[in-house]
Amino acid sequence: TGEDDTSTGISGHFANGYQGGYATRNLAMGLSARDALGDNSANFDWESATDNGANVTETKLITGTDNIPTSIKATITASVGAGGIDLIDQSGKSGTSGNVAFKINGSSLDSITVTFDKLVDISSIYIYNEGGSTSEIVTLKPNKTTINSNVTNTLVNEVGNQYNVNWIDVSSFKIVSDNATNIGLDNITFRKGGDVSLGDATYISPNRYIAVGQGFFVNSDINGGTLRFLNSQRNYRNDNYNTGGTYFFKGDNSKKLATNNNQTEDEEEDTLPIIKFGLAYVNSFDQDINRQIGIALNNGLTFDYDYGYDSELYDISDSDAYWSFPEMDNKKLVIAGVPAINDALEIPLQLVIGTDNAVTFKIDEIRNITKDVFLTDKLKGISYNVTQNSIDLNLDQGTYTDRFYITFKQKALSVDDEIITNGIGIYTDDSTDQLVIKNPNNLQIEKVKIYNILGQEVLEFNTIEQLSENRLDISKLSSTIYIVNIKTNKGNISKKIFKD
Repeated sequence: TGEDDTSTGISGHFANGYQGGYATRNLAMGLSARDALGDNSANFDWESATDNGANVTETKLITGTDNIPTSIKATITASVGAGGIDLIDQSGKSGTSGNVAFKINGSSLDSITVTFDKLVDISSIYIYNEGGSTSEIVTLKPNKTTINSNVTNTLVNEVGNQYNVNWIDVSSFKIVSDNATNIGLDNITFRKGGDVSLGDATYISPNRYIAVGQGFFVNSDINGGTLRFLNSQRNYRNDNYNTGGTYFFKGDNSKKLATNNNQTEDEEEDTLPIIKFGLAYVNSFDQDINRQIGIALNNGLTFDYDYGYDSELYDISDSDAYWSFPEMDNKKLVIAGVPAINDALEIPLQLVIGTDNAVTFKIDEIRNITKDVFLTDKLKGISYNVTQNSIDLNLDQGTYTDRFYITFKQKALSVDDEIITNGIGIYTDDSTDQLVIKNPNNLQIEKVKIYNILGQEVLEFNTIEQLSENRLDISKLSSTIYIVNIKTNKGNISKKIFKD
């Protein structure tokens, strides 16, 4: 969805490297596209620049959203009569970073021009006035003014100023001054231009009504059918999004005053229990991403496909979250309809981890639900209450398919649980490559399974003698962390081990 205010071209559609993806709407709820803050930026700081006499040049290497390192060259020149360009070490004077490119004293209304051999997105430019006690009105002018604006500021005395310009896809810009005073150009903070980008966008969850002219996707099953749009389906809604109106997903959104603000006459109170979860992480472009997925819980909904309540996910990233049920051939869903809440309900959550950093799981929105909500780790036997608090998960890279579940009751320890937890000891004997199970209460151990940290079973033992100590051969396992799950006549226990 083109939710970026400055989106152009194919921005808002699925493309290689685009992280925003699609907003989704079905009968249950609307979800925003993946939201993001931050950019993979670099600086022309002139510390490695070359003074060529007639100009100053510097080349920087930067990685764009296509994940391909690209060299970008900047060239600084001065207008005729400006006296040329010099590269001078200011050693941090008035906030400068070191080397500064100066426009040497010349006639009034002269300028510096900076050109780039590839398109760049510029977020800020640092200008320094070497003019002593004079003031200087400085204007920055991008070459592409249809989507970018000039920026003007006054520099008084010997002072530096950072101009936050937020330009996109520029190939050059000019620095124009009203006096013949020395102007210094310092850091230019930029990103690679020409990419499909998240930008500084506000990501919107679609309301239940679609704006006139809005594009959208329609899915059908393998049997196909006829899609009918009837006049009776139309319903006037203004574009006041905050009061339930429509929102047109495109670049440069502007909201208008409604001519008729009476939108409540046929609105029904939405009593459907829903939860929107968020998975927050840092992606490979050093952007902070929040993937939003949702579930609707109601009588009549199932883990099979429910028309109008299940929506597929089309934009999977290196790190992601989605729903996937065997009843639906493990299709990846961004919104799922599931049965009504009960203490036994378990909703499998799929996680894809493509980062070595921690990811955060949280509730973004919850409606019409009073019970606590838990993220249950079946491998560790731990339930995290996420009703009010987010949970940081430190997971190895990989896809987690049978480990995490959304539940609505935290299991309390029973007498049998206490016996299992306190009565069984598990550790590895590295000298013999064995797993040692201490069982002083002589519990009946029915089965032992060993999983890797992705939740994949790597070993299983089905014949365990009822002894106070059992030793199991684990010589086939490589050196890493594993989870041991032991099934006894009193219940199950899971413990983490490290095999050296």
